[in-house]
Amino acid sequence: MLRTSTRVGVRKIYFQGQRSPQAGIEVLQNIPAETYIWELNGVLSSDIVSPPAISLIEAHVCQNLPPGPQFLAGPAQFVNHCCRANSNLMPIYGHAIYVIKTTRPLMKGEELTVDYGHDYWSLEPCLCTTCIKEGIDNVYG
Repeated sequence: MLRTSTRVGVRKIYFQGQRSPQAGIEVLQNIPAETYIWELNGVLSSDIVSPPAISLIEAHVCQNLPPGPQFLAGPAQFVNHCCRANSNLMPIYGHAIYVIKTTRPLMKGEELTVDYGHDYWSLEPCLCTTCIKEGIDNVYG
């Protein structure tokens, strides 16, 4: 589904201190604020593989799913973290689905990001572009 999108695409991202690229989502055309990007959906699965997958997320209460971490499968799992994110991961009521919604206008060439939250960075330093530029471990503390 993401391959046919004219709004977003996958690109290589090099994080500080890493020699091999990671995946990230690039904006291919200007996108207004408060826009749902349905191409970037994710489906929760309770099938957790060993070792634990990186894209683990708790279901939102409105999704009526069992508590505990679940694997986020689909294009949404390639959206990287930023402490000052430009999008949110939005739960779809009654379903095990998340979709990306922009929080501000996005410009062509920008990386689309979401905030993984305080708990994600409680044990290690954050390496997002905001924290690297401001020289802090993470904006949470």
